[in-house]
Amino acid sequence: KCRYFKAEIIETLRQCHIPQVYCEEEADGDMARAVTGQHNAYIVGQDSDFCFFPRVNYIPMETLDVSNAQMATAVVIQRSELAQELELTDENLLVEMAILMGNDYVNPLKAKFDGYNPKKCVGRAEKVLEFIQTQPPGYQVTSPSEDTQECLRFIRSLYQLESLDEYDLYERDQSKIIDEDDLDAGDLVLDPNKAPKAAKALRPSVPDEVPLELLKFDIRVDRSLKDAILRCLEAYVGNVEIENDGKGLMMTRDHLQVFRAMQLNGSASNNKKSSTPDWHPSWSDVPAAYLVEKMIALALEQKAQMAHMALPSALFNQQMFLEDMYKARKSGVVPDVVGENDDENIIDSHLAIQNKEKDFEVGEKQTLPIDEHKDRILENIANNRVTIIQGETGCGKSSRIPVMVLNAPPPDPSLSKVKIFISQPRRIAAKGLVERVR
Repeated sequence: KCRYFKAEIIETLRQCHIPQVYCEEEADGDMARAVTGQHNAYIVGQDSDFCFFPRVNYIPMETLDVSNAQMATAVVIQRSELAQELELTDENLLVEMAILMGNDYVNPLKAKFDGYNPKKCVGRAEKVLEFIQTQPPGYQVTSPSEDTQECLRFIRSLYQLESLDEYDLYERDQSKIIDEDDLDAGDLVLDPNKAPKAAKALRPSVPDEVPLELLKFDIRVDRSLKDAILRCLEAYVGNVEIENDGKGLMMTRDHLQVFRAMQLNGSASNNKKSSTPDWHPSWSDVPAAYLVEKMIALALEQKAQMAHMALPSALFNQQMFLEDMYKARKSGVVPDVVGENDDENIIDSHLAIQNKEKDFEVGEKQTLPIDEHKDRILENIANNRVTIIQGETGCGKSSRIPVMVLNAPPPDPSLSKVKIFISQPRRIAAKGLVERVR
């Protein structure tokens, strides 16, 4: 799930000058209030609640037929006509029927109602209808519980389209277009900082190390909201690299470079089609994409006008980001942008490897801990198909073992040479080892 999907819809509506309503409760009441009493206004949906609002034309989705190019047909339900069809003495009895049937606010099996046994009618609408049909006009369900009575009063106010100001509803901040508590399947992305102990997906969150105070748009230095997002993410990557030796990062500098390049070369456009057939995203890039989207979502919640100058999709496109990361790894290059008017520079991996070699030359001449185990390691490799070597970081596993194997006689005397395949998490690291061995 895209973390700014909701923001994209809201911003699109805003740019189309379509009025928007922020509902303090469910949208049913606001929608019904907007069309009540209007002859040519209809609510099309799949929610039977609209059958209980007065003077509302409700069309169940499954009854809508648009197969005829000249006209559309549908079943229109109005509360007053439905009450007549059900032979009720008062259309307001439909509200009481909704209470006895159960809804989002009251459970008839748990609530105590006077003179009514819900166990005899649970799951049987015809039994509830038979009970309501015998009630006089003005009948209302009552309960000895004060809390239940308050709930029933709220339900009647809601369905009668009365003011709900007196009720203690959840106060929604209209500036927040991304809900932090919006838990659904789209958010079940594993947090790399928290390894799950069971088969339970952990919802990712913005790491505590991310300096959100830098996310604020500064008109003095920022050309766009993108600069504020990059500033915040760059600070996060830099701080964690220093404090934790780069461990536990949701994003690396490679991710930042690709994200920065996307912003300047226009590849964030949603209209851009994939140019790489049969590619698959790397899992290590998924949390990074999530973090970028989360930063965009948080930035868009700011009340600054600058936050609403462009659609969120103009800032970032997850598919293009993942594809660009795939292409960067496959080609062995990392895109980097060094200035506002500079073209995209490609840092060749071989050059980076040479620089790394210079830093490593002094270390190569030293004796490393793994050198003491050379004979044992070579003997184990010669006698076994798989050898696992465990050692501390810096002991020389990656740099020394390939050289040991190449300098030793082939395990099979009939062979004149051996082949070594080197695998590393990063392509540049793998190339570095290959060059070092050569």
